[in-house]
This record gives sequence, C-alpha cells and structure tokens, in this order.
Amino acid sequence: MTGGWLTTKLAGAMSEKKIDIKILKIKPENFAELIALIFTNRLNSTNAQKVLNEMLDANSDIDPTHIMEEKGYGQITDEKQLGKVVDEVVKNNPKQVEQFKAGKEPILQFLKGMVMKATEGSADPVITEKLLREKLK
Repeated sequence: MTGGWLTTKLAGAMSEKKIDIKILKIKPENFAELIALIFTNRLNSTNAQKVLNEMLDANSDIDPTHIMEEKGYGQITDEKQLGKVVDEVVKNNPKQVEQFKAGKEPILQFLKGMVMKATEGSADPVITEKLLREKLK
C-alpha cells in the first residue's frame, strides 16, 4: 500500500462528500503523516481509511496520529493480545479449521478475516496469519 492508494481514496472520499480541492482543510504535512503511519505499520488500510474520513469530516486540519490514538485505530501487533483473539476464532470455527487442516488453504483467509472482524480491523494481518498458521499446525 502506497501514497498512491491513499491519494485515490482521498479523491474518492472528496467526491462522495462533495468537497472541492480548493476548500480541502487537510495540510500536506498531515497527509504525509498519514502515509507514514501506514508505511511504518502503525495503521492498516482499513483504519487508515477511517482516519482519512475523520480528517475530511472534521473540516479542519487534524493530526492523523491524534485521531488514531484517540479512536484506538492503531494496528495491534502484540502477539499475546492477538493470540487470544486467534484462539477464540479457532475455537468458534471448528468446521473451517478442519477444512484448512484438510488442505483447503483459502480457508485461512476466512479465519484471518474473522480475526480482523473481532478486532474491528485493527489486527496486523501479517502477524495474524503467522499466529493462525502456528495454531493450526
């Protein structure tokens, strides 16, 4: 995910909200900070879009880090914390776990999606997949 992706999302959100570029209140520094939060894996794409929408809705220049921290949008990278969610998802989806163990690799994406849903999109997808694979060995 790059700044280009975020620029496309910004253009789409501005169009949807009927915000003209001439009245856009987001300063380039804060847009760059949002890109940096994504690049450093402090914010995933799901929550980056939420932060971007908050920035647009505020109709004033807001620091994306403050939004991320205030709303709890930061990416969860703590393996112990994610491990608890992974354990719960595995326990609650025995049919899918068996399908995965039987060789249906795409089921892993379903389970990863369930972890993302449980964390409201905040789980680090790379760590989530790693933990799922370890748990399902």
